[in-house]
Amino acid sequence: MKKILVVLLLMIICAVVKGQSGMPYAVWEDPNTSTYYVVTLDAATGVKTNLCPVPGMSGFIAGNKTCYNSDMDLYHFAGLFSGMVRYCTYNVSSNSITSTVTLLDNIVGVEYHCGDSTYYCIREQFNNYELVTFDPLASTFTIIASLPGVTAYIGHSFALDRIKGQYFFIGIYNGGVHVLGYDIASGANLIAKPLNDNLTAFRYSCADSTIYSLWENGSVYQLEMIDTNTGAHSLVAPLAGVTPGFVGESISANDNGIYTYRGFDASNQYALISIDLQTGAINSIVNTNDNAVGFEEPMCCFDSTMSVGTLVLDNKNRIKIYPNPCKDKLFVEFYEDSAIIEVELYNRLGQLVLKQELKATSSTTINLEGLNSGLYTLRVKQNLYYTTHLVNIIY
Repeated sequence: MKKILVVLLLMIICAVVKGQSGMPYAVWEDPNTSTYYVVTLDAATGVKTNLCPVPGMSGFIAGNKTCYNSDMDLYHFAGLFSGMVRYCTYNVSSNSITSTVTLLDNIVGVEYHCGDSTYYCIREQFNNYELVTFDPLASTFTIIASLPGVTAYIGHSFALDRIKGQYFFIGIYNGGVHVLGYDIASGANLIAKPLNDNLTAFRYSCADSTIYSLWENGSVYQLEMIDTNTGAHSLVAPLAGVTPGFVGESISANDNGIYTYRGFDASNQYALISIDLQTGAINSIVNTNDNAVGFEEPMCCFDSTMSVGTLVLDNKNRIKIYPNPCKDKLFVEFYEDSAIIEVELYNRLGQLVLKQELKATSSTTINLEGLNSGLYTLRVKQNLYYTTHLVNIIY
């Protein structure tokens, strides 16, 4: 009986978390003093909370340069200081600006990957585009690969698939607009899908390993999902009660599968709009007049307690995975009763190499024979929730 009550309580807690609105970090300019602040916004109420002033900042630099490090709770953004662009780091724990470094390069689409603790972005140099890694504290770059054929990018269209290890954006490619996908390990082009629609506001969701976007389809605004295997998009749900349009640099998604953006309500007034990505239902539409931009929320597709080379224990869903590194077999133990368990294994190219349906017992074996050595992503579905784990196969 006690076990049943615990499971029911966990289900209620999860349901509450799933239903709440977003709480993005942002940068706000006080119109009375021209002082910039790091703030949070509550999409359920529209309330803005000032966290920390940004001394010396005189302007916000747009261009998809914001990101959030979910491992160290660092919020990054670019600003103008005495006529010079600098990259800033706000430390959530200390509630302070801990770093501002000169940013000399033209970078866009900064995304943090907690699976390998690395920042990825696109750099444009003399009309050449490159996929690079970025150190925000030193303002240095490492080139992964040049992107031949790319001559421009479309703003607000960047997303990093943390599970497959793929970086996506909309760009001008070989003279036409395309949805582009690249492997973050090699820089290889995986997808170049011609696009005739005005998709925008890309955000990746860990909750279901999907890229979402907004699409103005005639007079209707729609939430769309991007197929990361083909680049095609499909309808999730029409967004009732809103007027098509959104404010640039004002889109976020979090680990709970909540998508938040600043757009327009049915009366064409500025509003914070929060959407449950699992159902496509709008959680809240709240009027707001502040000018906060640079929305980012904590998001990580990997449990922070796990690491390659150690026993993995997922305390949220009570799963133990071992050994890690492994060889021919991987053992999975379940600490709570579950229905059918689904496991999927992806290689570094994001290719599905193993899919297995399991009946949860005290212990289950996954056969890895025939797979090459290397890092893989194990995705486990249990009781309608997903967890992901890095697995290292060594021979």
